[in-house]
This record gives sequence, C-alpha cells and structure tokens, in this order.
Amino acid sequence: MSNFAQELMKQDATGFRKVEFWPGLAATIDLKSLASSSIPVKGTGYHSPLRFLEIFANTSSETKPRITWKEVEHSFLPRIPEVSVSLDEETPQPPFSWREADAHYLATSFTYNTNAFYRILNNLHTLGHLDASAIEPLMDKACLLLTRLYRAANCHLIRNINNNLNMYLISKVVQELVGRRCYDAQCQELRSTSASFSAALTLAIEHQHLSAREKMGIALGKGVAFVESRMRDGSLPKAQVAEVQHASFQFFGKPLAIDHRSTLLRMVE
Repeated sequence: MSNFAQELMKQDATGFRKVEFWPGLAATIDLKSLASSSIPVKGTGYHSPLRFLEIFANTSSETKPRITWKEVEHSFLPRIPEVSVSLDEETPQPPFSWREADAHYLATSFTYNTNAFYRILNNLHTLGHLDASAIEPLMDKACLLLTRLYRAANCHLIRNINNNLNMYLISKVVQELVGRRCYDAQCQELRSTSASFSAALTLAIEHQHLSAREKMGIALGKGVAFVESRMRDGSLPKAQVAEVQHASFQFFGKPLAIDHRSTLLRMVE
C-alpha cells in the first residue's frame, strides 16, 4: 500500500473511516480492503487508489469557491442537440442511479475515479502533451473539482448520475483543467480506441461462421476496451492475442448470469 493510503488510514487506528457521501447516506469503509480491491481502468491503476476518496471525505459542501447547478449544467453535463439531459429523483438512469447504490459500492467507484484520472493524465504525458511533473498536481486538482461537482446543489449530481455519466464527467473535468486543445472529452483517446477496434475486428474474422448468439457471447469477452488494455505501441503482441482469444472462448456455448441475448434477437427479428 502506498504512503498516501497509509496516511489516510492513520486517521483511524483500526484502518476504518466513516464517509458521508451525502446527507442521509454514510458508511464506515475498510480502507485497506478498499485499496486492495480498487478498480483499474483498462489495466491501469494509480499508486494511491484512495486519493479521490480522501479528498472527497475531507471536503465539505461549504468548500469555496462553490459551483452552482447552472455552472454544472452549462460546463459539465452532456449537451446533445434536441435532447434534454435531466437529472432528478424522478428520472431513471439505467442501469441504476447512484442514489440507489450501496455506500460501499460508491466507495469502490471512487477508486475508479482515481485510476481513470491517472490513466488519462499519464496518456497525455506519453503523447507529449504534459510534463511528468504535472501529473501529481493535476491529480489533486481533478479530484477536488469532481468533488465540488458531486457536492453542488446539496449533492444533487452524485445522487442522480449513473456510471456512464460519471465516466463522462471524469473526461470533462480533465478537459476543464488542461484545456480542450490538450484533451478533448468528446474524442476520448480516439487513436488508441481506433487501433483497438481494428485489432478486435481482425480477431473477429475467425468467428464469422458462428451463430449470432455465439458471436454475442464471444463479444462479451473480447470487447474493444479489453483489447485496448493489452495493446502495446499500437499493436497487439502474440502473447496478448492468445490471452484475448482464451478470454473470449470461455463464454462459448455457456449460459451467462444475466443473459438477454435471445430476447434481443427476437426483438431484431
């Protein structure tokens, strides 16, 4: 565990920390367990996965400068022509709104925030857009800005988003901090995603004679994000190709825990 995570745990000799996510939802978090089960992002993890949780837990709704809900809507929420983006208690957010989630699930999602920020910033460094020395300060600024968004308007945002909107917010926060010329949230890692998509299509050729149902099952184990996490310098090494193939075939001919493929096929027909 990193020194940063150890410092966080010193706040409680037992290694537990009570965190209030919003008024009415709080939980005592096992910090050591959380750090060991943090969610990597496309194979990338930050050395201090509890960074976002620590900043969130030590920042109140009174932290200034505050962000108004109008600023959140104007600068950070998706703006799609002729489409209304509503966030409220009455609007469903498939598969679920965070207000419906367990507090421990939210704590785990906070480790995703940390790792996602690091992955984006580290990629910008790799592309020559950021100095290595800028990553750590920007990590703190990104965590603080997302915290302020979460807490805006009496925690309205954190209660009513879903995982997809949260991923969108992470990219918008980075764009806000480094500028659109450095990072465009609307074109997230287009180069690496395109390379991964091309590799996935190449690997898919051998499955062309399978039934649609089996193709759908294999796709669950060989998605573009799964391929991207194994790309090296824009290509997929032979050892990683074998790993991708092994992962994809584990679903061949097997029932899945949540399996709506037959329903989808009937709808298409």
